[in-house]
Amino acid sequence: MAHIRPLPSEGDDSHQSTDAGAYASAMDPLREGFRYHHRRLADLLIRHLKKPGRLLEVGCNRGEFLRVAQSMGFEVTGVEPARGLAIGSEGIPIFNEPIERVRLPQNHFDAAVAIQVIEHLRDPSVLLEQMLKSLKPGGLIYIETPNYGSLARRWGSPRFMNLNVAPGHWHLFNRKSLRFLLERHGVKPLRGWTFYKALSVYGKGLFRIALVGGLNRTLGMWGLANTLAVLAQKRS
Repeated sequence: MAHIRPLPSEGDDSHQSTDAGAYASAMDPLREGFRYHHRRLADLLIRHLKKPGRLLEVGCNRGEFLRVAQSMGFEVTGVEPARGLAIGSEGIPIFNEPIERVRLPQNHFDAAVAIQVIEHLRDPSVLLEQMLKSLKPGGLIYIETPNYGSLARRWGSPRFMNLNVAPGHWHLFNRKSLRFLLERHGVKPLRGWTFYKALSVYGKGLFRIALVGGLNRTLGMWGLANTLAVLAQKRS
């Protein structure tokens, strides 16, 4: 596990604490690829739950994943501290405050998701504690974060370093440290893996599937891809 030293102030992470506009603009070129992964994630949750249920996303930004999950049958709720996001007006309930202060319904959700969020928190344990309180016994947790053990970080790739080893990303995990954090909170890891998410923007159709699938089955299986994910379960 790695930490930015000295720890940045909360104000350095503008897309988390104040306005998500600049961050959203930077991510716009990747939206199509992200939708591909959003559908895959919603399908993964359905397979484990047996059917869609109540779903919470912490750090939902503009609600892209929530809308995909909703279209696949989930009853969705979001948490998003950044001001200026209007997805609550689209019929999706949103808690517009930081996870450290939000009051979520307890033992309510079937699944809780945090996509590229845990690295932004001064205390990552707070995220897990809040997600666990909100979940029903046996509920699913999905956490996705930059992979500090990736090949790109080991080689010092400028793109990876500029995006991921930067103010606002206070803690960075590899597979071992993220699994340890979950187990320390009494969570049962079901599956951990690494994959290439941003590459899904390149190409279309079968070419995209072949490109991303090939890399994920090689470097991803060895824990060397840029994105780290874990699926876990709250103990009954």
